[in-house]
Amino acid sequence: MSTTANAKPVTQGTVDQVFVALGQLYGTHWRRRCMDSGWGQQIDGQWACFDATGEWHGALQHLSESHVRCGLDACNERAELAVAKGDTAWPPESAMLFAKLCRLRPEPLGLPSLEAAWRNVQEHAFAGALFIHEGVAAAAGHVDLHNMRSATYNQLAEHRRVFKHYYASSNRDCVVERVARGETMRPKPRSVTTASSAVPS
Repeated sequence: MSTTANAKPVTQGTVDQVFVALGQLYGTHWRRRCMDSGWGQQIDGQWACFDATGEWHGALQHLSESHVRCGLDACNERAELAVAKGDTAWPPESAMLFAKLCRLRPEPLGLPSLEAAWRNVQEHAFAGALFIHEGVAAAAGHVDLHNMRSATYNQLAEHRRVFKHYYASSNRDCVVERVARGETMRPKPRSVTTASSAVPS
């Protein structure tokens, strides 16, 4: 799949790519899961994994390819964690469970992680550091960077909450959502004067 954000809706071709990716990640465990669940059919004595019933396409069709990329990235992270603990990495048990993993996150879309982005915002506010990504600058436009310099710990936590809301949340206008839709990122004018008034509780 492309390494850039893609707002295209999931197609059957996307689902085919998901099956290939999960097969590469989980190997025989994925083939066994497919056999047990009826995802595919026997061809020339070998089980071929594919979305034979349309279950996967039905579960993912309301998402975009960017969502699917985030889901696959989440599977990779879980597999790596399982291996690090000496456990078996198991594939998703259903299409719906995989769909739940497809929450948009910064890193699979080529954005800095939330922690790296927030650290950069603080470095910009306190030391004038350049923004590391235009998406960080766009979300920082909603934060009162001037008042951050004299903020208490509680106030700084509120500034971080505001930044997270506009950088990586379920807010349709946050940076992660905009990048997933393929929109260009440009820093927006500062729209608030205080952190507490920027985001509804």
